[in-house]
Amino acid sequence: MNIFYYLKIAFIGVIIMVSINSFAGERIKLPKPNTTGTLSLEDALVGRRSIRDFNDKPVTLDQISQLLWSAQGITSPSGKRTAPSAGALYPLEVYIIVWRAEGLKSGIYHFSPGYNESYLELLSEGNFHNELLKAVRG
Repeated sequence: MNIFYYLKIAFIGVIIMVSINSFAGERIKLPKPNTTGTLSLEDALVGRRSIRDFNDKPVTLDQISQLLWSAQGITSPSGKRTAPSAGALYPLEVYIIVWRAEGLKSGIYHFSPGYNESYLELLSEGNFHNELLKAVRG
């Protein structure tokens, strides 16, 4: 990995740290995720393709909820999650940068998962689209 990779990670870390220090306090309850699907894992793997042609439609809160649950959602009352963790320590925290989403202000959010209810916590309101593009493009 080259130096630009580490600079990108550092930049994103700075955005998150600035956001934590400017906590806006808004908490948004997420819709319950769909936990039963009709597509087998094998079919999903066979049909998986990268897409480079995106439309201009905003992401829905249901889609965001499903994606976040898939990444770090809680699947049992004991706190087990969708992604495994050695010793059930779950050191990962999930943040999203929202640019255009139905029902959400633009900004940086922290995902707060729960078994019965999950939330997004607005850390810093604003449009971070250009900063994110600069970080990932180098």
